[in-house]
Amino acid sequence: MKRVTSILLTILMAFAVCQIAFAADSVPAFVTISDKTGTLRVAYEKIDVKDIDSDGKLTVNDALYCAHEKYYHGGAAAGYAYKDSAEYGLSLTKLWGAENNGGFGYWLNDKSCWNLADEISEGDHVYAFVYTDTEKWSDAYTYFDTKVIEGKSFQEVTVTVKTVGSYDEYYQPVIVPLEGAKITLNGKMPGERVMRSFVAVTDAEGKATFRLPIKGDYTISANTLDGKIITPPVCKASVEFNFKNIITNPIQLLNYLLEVFFRQPISIPMLSSSLK
Repeated sequence: MKRVTSILLTILMAFAVCQIAFAADSVPAFVTISDKTGTLRVAYEKIDVKDIDSDGKLTVNDALYCAHEKYYHGGAAAGYAYKDSAEYGLSLTKLWGAENNGGFGYWLNDKSCWNLADEISEGDHVYAFVYTDTEKWSDAYTYFDTKVIEGKSFQEVTVTVKTVGSYDEYYQPVIVPLEGAKITLNGKMPGERVMRSFVAVTDAEGKATFRLPIKGDYTISANTLDGKIITPPVCKASVEFNFKNIITNPIQLLNYLLEVFFRQPISIPMLSSSLK
């Protein structure tokens, strides 16, 4: 009996060790990818990151590879490639199907990466982009101060947009607030389809305030009014239906109903002052 018990305990311990080892082989992280047109292709999506290059650690390279496997048509073999060199270490050669003469950027938790071998931990955010300006390489990495918003119908929220304003003497990015950025909701400015006067634009502190839609899941991003080339920042919003918020915000309700029935921009100047 003791022998049987000993065998069972040994098996259980071996199973537990295997489970721990398996768990350490992957971690959940978030990935964002912007393509050669400056379009978000993967927007803060949760990815199960595995050690695909068998280097014994989980890195930015692993996260991007796994993201392509999941979201790119044809997988990582078709849309992603990297190389290792003595001079630069692990670096990108293809991102979202574009080779772009090596013109890529990749950031980890809104900090510039040294190379693709930078290690990641559970819950980290990897952002990679293809430079759209292939002459001056002026695309400025841009991000929100928050990556997730959970709110209710017509709830007012404020976001802050930050961007690379310049580089210091050591070529380290200097982060500054982005003024004059248009906040977009799934590619459109909040309310723009209905009332063009109802827009959200960042102030000198990079802040913009607007109201959430009636319900659903949305990707919040931004673009510029002055032609400055930025990477599209990303924030995911989850909006819960709230009847009280709806009946106490008649202007927002009218906005929503007009959008549902007309599905095109409608100018209502007399309401613009109420929407400020």
